[in-house]
Amino acid sequence: MFILIFIYGLVLGSFYNVVIYRVPHGKSIVKPPSSCGRCGQRLKPLELVPVLSWLIQRGRCKHCGSKISIRYPLVELLTGFLFVVVYTVIGFRIELLRGLILVSLFIIISFIDLDHQIIPDGLNLLLGVIGFLYWLLVHPFPFIHGISGFFIGGGLLFIVALLGPMGGGDIKFMAAMGFWLGIGYTLMALLLSFIIGGVVSGGLLLTKVVNRKTPIPFGPFLCLGSLIVILYGSKIFVWYVNTIL
Repeated sequence: MFILIFIYGLVLGSFYNVVIYRVPHGKSIVKPPSSCGRCGQRLKPLELVPVLSWLIQRGRCKHCGSKISIRYPLVELLTGFLFVVVYTVIGFRIELLRGLILVSLFIIISFIDLDHQIIPDGLNLLLGVIGFLYWLLVHPFPFIHGISGFFIGGGLLFIVALLGPMGGGDIKFMAAMGFWLGIGYTLMALLLSFIIGGVVSGGLLLTKVVNRKTPIPFGPFLCLGSLIVILYGSKIFVWYVNTIL
């Protein structure tokens, strides 16, 4: 089962590469078919096999010889790996679908934010609508948990935006995630995101990979903090109660 989940992730990761590239440019994710970004040659099925095609072609287009970014197989491998992690933690039950949907959106949102410093409104809207439906169908009191998380997640980041640099996409993302997480886990996800973001940003500054004027997208940290809470939120809460309180 682990192998099937991993392969499923690889295949979807290949599609997510298309979404990551096309959505910020306002292009359709359905057509035209995948082609080389340099020569425009339409890619054949064997050239679209996740990871393997990149390895066989040694990271170059079969037609014009131009380099193919290593990020394409890395996104595929990351998707496959995270799918296996989610399956390992959640198991084969209905909540697995929820986890895989969120991981998929997190990967797409993170890489778009890294490339363009934006989180497209369409993705945030999709995240929020699915999250609202999740609470509406799975839980009896969506207006207590989901909508509270919506206002807490978006509201807190809106306050942060008034005090310093914080993109509108980040605010909308966390508001949408509030539908998924509810009020308690939304607060936990925000705390983890700021901690992880502070540590990583501080490390990049100390190693001079970036300077104080370099924009560092916050979306990937919000995604990572949310993912940790989804997978391990209950364990973190128990640890906090037993250790801190």
